[in-house]
Amino acid sequence: MRLVWSSHARKRMAQGALASVGAPLGWLLLEWASGVPPFVSYVHNAGLYSYMLFGTMLVFSAFGFYVGNHEASSWALAIRDPLTGAFNRRYFEARLTEELARFHRNQQRFALACLDIDHFKRVNDTYGHATGDVVLRGLVSCISQDIRGLDVLARIGGEEFFILMPTIDQQDAEKAMQRLLGAIRAHQFTIDSGDTLHITISIGLTMLRENDTLPALMERADKAMYKAKQSGRDRLVSD
Repeated sequence: MRLVWSSHARKRMAQGALASVGAPLGWLLLEWASGVPPFVSYVHNAGLYSYMLFGTMLVFSAFGFYVGNHEASSWALAIRDPLTGAFNRRYFEARLTEELARFHRNQQRFALACLDIDHFKRVNDTYGHATGDVVLRGLVSCISQDIRGLDVLARIGGEEFFILMPTIDQQDAEKAMQRLLGAIRAHQFTIDSGDTLHITISIGLTMLRENDTLPALMERADKAMYKAKQSGRDRLVSD
């Protein structure tokens, strides 16, 4: 397991450091129960108490760091697509449900984009599936650098992805997706042989509507994406 300075690790380290205080306190209580005043015991055994405190703090903090990293890795596996690192469908639908609930509370609309790699089968047939995997990972990296930090990118299956864009109007969402089309079109994907290739994507975009359900919203974005493919690919269609 790769160890990283994650928020889970920091939290568990802090908890371990806090728990380490229990060692010297516990010993003081035992001394007190034996009839030795805590202050007297501490004065006569200051080195021992310091050793117990800092030694236990070191061990507990290290253990907390390990546990925190294990939790972070488990969490990532539960919500991420293992090939590309994009979010998986289960997490994405949970986020969509949250955004729908937020809309019903404060009427804050959001945009949903569905995108698919054009002629991806041709890439697999020509270069092999390993190269197809390289392209998928590179695509996710390129998209992640182009979209906003609050946007959510998910791989739904194969070469199909969704992007959730909270707190955005249709005009800005269309500008963002047109910019993404250009970024993917210009990007050079380096494959294992050292050669480079270019791909394009087709995007369907829709805005949340009154009384939308999650399936209806995703289906509308998906249909708009297929309209983009039928219209010539490498383009955006809004519905």
